[in-house]
Parts: sequence; C-alpha cells; structure tokens
Amino acid sequence: MTTAGEVGRLLVRLRSGQGRQDPYPVYERLRAMGPAVASPLGALLVTDYASCAEIAGSPSWRMPDPEWKDRWVPRWRDYPMVGVVSEALMQLNPPEHGDQRALVLRHLSARTVRDLRPVIEAHAAAAVDRLAGRLAEWGRADYAELVADAVPLQVLCDLLGDPFCDPATLGKLAGDSQLMLEISPGRHELRELEEQTRRLYDHCLAMVDETRRRPRPGLLAALLETVGVDQRHWLAIQAQTMIIAGWKTTSSMLNSMVLALTAHPGQARQLAEDPGLGPQAVAEVLRWDPPVQILVRVAGPGATLHERPVAEGQAVYLMVGAAHRDPGEAGDPARFDVTRTSARRSLAFGLGPHYCLGSRLAQTEAEAVLPLLLRRFGTRLALAAPPVRPRGLAFRDVTALEVTLT
Repeated sequence: MTTAGEVGRLLVRLRSGQGRQDPYPVYERLRAMGPAVASPLGALLVTDYASCAEIAGSPSWRMPDPEWKDRWVPRWRDYPMVGVVSEALMQLNPPEHGDQRALVLRHLSARTVRDLRPVIEAHAAAAVDRLAGRLAEWGRADYAELVADAVPLQVLCDLLGDPFCDPATLGKLAGDSQLMLEISPGRHELRELEEQTRRLYDHCLAMVDETRRRPRPGLLAALLETVGVDQRHWLAIQAQTMIIAGWKTTSSMLNSMVLALTAHPGQARQLAEDPGLGPQAVAEVLRWDPPVQILVRVAGPGATLHERPVAEGQAVYLMVGAAHRDPGEAGDPARFDVTRTSARRSLAFGLGPHYCLGSRLAQTEAEAVLPLLLRRFGTRLALAAPPVRPRGLAFRDVTALEVTLT
C-alpha cells in the first residue's frame, strides 16, 4: 500500500540536485503506484498519459483561481504580485479566459508566426554564429546563454514590439519570475520573488506607455489599439505573462534539444542526413524532456476522472514528465527517437481550453535553430559540463549549459 510518506520522500528527491538533473526514475516510481496518488501537499499526483490528457482537455477541470486560493492557500494575498500573476490569461477560468484568449489570439495567429519566420531564422543564425565564434576562441561556450536564452528573448521583443528593444534588460528583469508559478513555493521564496516580479511588471507598464506615445509594429500596439489605454494594467499583465511563459519554456526546449542530440549522436547523424525529420525531432524533444513538467488543475462542479466523480476543489498535479514516459503511450519511452510518431500527441503545450497560445512560435524557433546546429557542428557538439538547473518542480529550466567540440 502506498503511503503519504513514500510519496513525500519521492517529492523530496525530485527537488534535490539529482532529481532536478534526472527526474524520470522518480516519475517511474510514482507511476508504478497508480494513475493518481495522494501527496502530502493535499493534491493528487496524476502520472499516466490517459488521465493527464483527460483532465487537461476537460473544461470541468479549472485553474486554481483566487476564490480557490482563498479557501485552500492561506495568506496568499500577503504577496501582491501573486495576485497580479493570477490575473494572467493562462491562470483564468471561463468566461473571462475565453473572452481574453480570443482577443489575444486575434493578434497571435498562425499568420503572425509565419510572417515572423524570416526574423526568427535571422536571430537563430546570428546566435549560432556567436556560439561558433565563442567555441573557436575559447574552446567551450555557454549554449544556454548564447542561443537558448538569446533567441526567444529577441523574438519576444520583436513579437511584442518592445519599444526599448533590449533583450538583455528584459532577460535580467524576467530572471526567475516563472518561479512565481512553481509548485508550493515557500514564503522565503515568495518574498524573494515579489520585488523581482514587481520590477518586471513595472517594466511592462512602461512598455505599454511608451508604445502609446510612440507606436511601433507589434502585439502590444495591436492590443492597445483594440482595448484602449484604460486597460494598461491588463496589457502589462499580458506582456509580463508572454515574457515569463514564452521565454524560459522555449529556452528550456532549446536546451533539451542539445542535451538530446549530444546524448544520442546516432539520432543527430540521422537528422543531419534527413533534415525533413526536423519538425518530428522537435516533437520528440518535447516528449522526451518537456519544458513544463507539471500542470495544476482543480476539480470544478461535475468534474470526473475516468467517469468517476471528483470532489469539487480537489487539486491535481498533472505530471507531464511522467505521462510522456508512460509505456502505454510510447513504446520504449526512455529512448530518444526522432522517427517516433506518437510524440505528436504531446502534453507539452497542454490540451483543451488552455492549450498554449505560443506553441507555434516556440516550435518555429526550435525548427529554425536545429538545422543550423547540425549544419555548423554535425555530431561534434558535446557537453563540457552537466547543465546547471535552478530549484523547482514544475519547470525544466537550465541556467547554464557549457558545450565544446569533439
């Protein structure tokens, strides 16, 4: 019989340095305990693909909104920026979520991403050139800094029409702000994050105001024209959300791509010989090591799981990293295989009402970087040191990834 103590010990392992480097053995242990196991945090840990997909795709399962937090998370209002982040589109429930999503999607369509593709490819080429130059000069380089962080930051500046056009400043301000969305951050962590998140929010307000004074093409100007200056707070929150959600998750995917290719040179060689496998390889990266490892949902009225009712308000942690390695969904799931077709049934961008608005953009960035790396370095790129990973459970982040050439 599974005990809360066993689950608690596995969660502690996930938070450890070893668990952050390789959480997948822990996920396998959790999945062996059953599709949904109780945790000491009060939430159910859902680890199999079918259950995660059912919950993520169902409108009966909701985001943990302020009303839910008032009941279940005491003193969360002591941290004002938690409240601001709770107003982000990805944290909303119907009907507000649907209305605001439609508004943003109008200006973040497939055509928008298609029009950005030449710009994305130019940024990717410049970043890979910088990486090659650093490797030639020093023999090793931080891929995370030069490529994985730099490309999505620059693309976000272009997408938003950032009037300050300074990705370095934006990255410094964003920093660890996504930790505000982490699983059960401690009070000391929240105190650290309050000021940093406030600075990013203030910067986004300044972006909105500067865009109003001197409009330039981009998402901010388009939304400002649609909703008006009276909605500057809402606009700043959307910009902040896109930066937090769109930067580090894409960066994580680009880092995982290099980790996969350096660990599997045969797969890298196959990709170099058949570039048409690029989109499929990106999908496999997202399956093999997804940037978002855990999604949080709470049971709404009438919520069910496998046709069984679930108590309203029950929180669940959808363990995406575990679900993607579910043998029932993917044969030989620990193997990285760029020809795998089941990888397209990914949960990496969510499902249903909260499917990620930036999914096309992120995949386009990866599809731009991947062939450049293969053409420039082939299978010679290798790790010079293990990746440096920050604290946290929900996000598969990397803060440094030193590479070299063999």
